[in-house]
Amino acid sequence: RLPFRHARGVRSILASGNGRIEATEIADRILIAERIARYGWCIDERRLDAMMANFTETVLWDGSVMGVDQVGPFHGQQEVREFLAGILETQTAQRRHSFTNVVVDRLDGDEATAHAYLLLWSSEQGRTTPITTGPYRFTFTRMGGEWLISAVLAGWDAPLDWQDEEG
Repeated sequence: RLPFRHARGVRSILASGNGRIEATEIADRILIAERIARYGWCIDERRLDAMMANFTETVLWDGSVMGVDQVGPFHGQQEVREFLAGILETQTAQRRHSFTNVVVDRLDGDEATAHAYLLLWSSEQGRTTPITTGPYRFTFTRMGGEWLISAVLAGWDAPLDWQDEEG
């Protein structure tokens, strides 16, 4: 039994296909959401080593602007690291990647898929402005007891400022 006053409502929100959700599934969903948050945090803090710790060795990173302008794909940690390092070299502003509406829509053994919306902010010279928004789709693999990102499909609703320099 859930020890909440409104347990019936919480139970219906948490219910999986069989009407029950196990504590391990709740923990997995929280850990997946935390991994998405760490992904955003690491890029904002320019910590590429920590960023790479979020990924499997064979990670696939792919993206597009409004489904038209392709960015990537980048295969493996080395290509992803080079891509991200190139972006960071051109940025002078402080970025904030805020991931919201995280939904784990598939959790099957050691594989999972989650969706989230990105709200990307930039702060420079005392001003904070929105840069873009967009949907992200993450694929996860559990390795050594940790949920690691095995694929990122990034979508942006508007062009990003670093695309001007890279074409």
